[in-house]
Amino acid sequence: MPAAKSSYRTFVIMNPRSSGGATSRRWATLAEAISSAVGTVEHAATTAPGDAIRLAREAVEAGFEMIVAVGGDGTVNEVVNGFLAVDPAKRDPERLPVLGLIPSGTGGDYRKTWGVDDDPIRATERLRGLDARTADAGRVTWTEGGVERSRHFANIASFGLGGEVSARVNASSKRLGGRASFFLASAGALMSWRNRRVKLVTDLDHPHEGLITFGALAIGRVFGGGMRIAPDADPGDGMFDIVTVERMTKLDLLRFTSVYSGRHLTDPKVSLWHGASVTAELLDADPTPCRIEADGEVFGQLPARFDIVPSAFRVKV
Repeated sequence: MPAAKSSYRTFVIMNPRSSGGATSRRWATLAEAISSAVGTVEHAATTAPGDAIRLAREAVEAGFEMIVAVGGDGTVNEVVNGFLAVDPAKRDPERLPVLGLIPSGTGGDYRKTWGVDDDPIRATERLRGLDARTADAGRVTWTEGGVERSRHFANIASFGLGGEVSARVNASSKRLGGRASFFLASAGALMSWRNRRVKLVTDLDHPHEGLITFGALAIGRVFGGGMRIAPDADPGDGMFDIVTVERMTKLDLLRFTSVYSGRHLTDPKVSLWHGASVTAELLDADPTPCRIEADGEVFGQLPARFDIVPSAFRVKV
């Protein structure tokens, strides 16, 4: 009889520039640890934005069962977009692709929902065996230049102040690490930010209008360098945890430290509800774009639609 299968056929996608280039410098050690956990693997390094989308799609279409993302949340985002770009004719609905997580980037927020160790070498131990849990993805749809566009995400999408902060983080060197980079970017964004009047409509609730500081559509629990914006989110329940923060002044935001522990949901300026589909549109006359970010990547602006893609892939646990 053939030996029982003990690991997935694995392809590794490594972002050499993540973690300020440290991923490239420690790749030999990481590669050895990954091989120790799952056996022989194939791998490729990204060289430009979008590479991980293509590499993940090609790997799944070639029959690889687990794709390991070595990098930050941006690398994870691209791998998940690659999963959902697979040719339907080559997609097996009974065998969803498995995402392996080796954190080696600035934010590393998605792995926190799954309890993955922040040390990349220790995290390789999670790749052993066949245990995996089904996870949802999200899809953002917006119009740009008269053309409808869309993008998927794994963790959390946000609009408003969150988009401005992520744009500043991505423009920085990120050498100070995730939390410090987000803190400095937040301080800079606060200087010019103005709350926006937004109308939100979900598939489960009545329309809601408010003077929004930022809104988050959460599959996972943590974003923005450690903010536990949706502390009870279940990444496989088929629903967004929708969190809006409204009417915040600059002083309010400077004091908004409870978001790092998840205790902010009792704040009267914070609302939480749920839905699998959400539309968000601006009601004010301010021509300044209200940017969207997802998994730390900035793209598009309101108006937009956010939809859950249920049971989109699996996560190695």
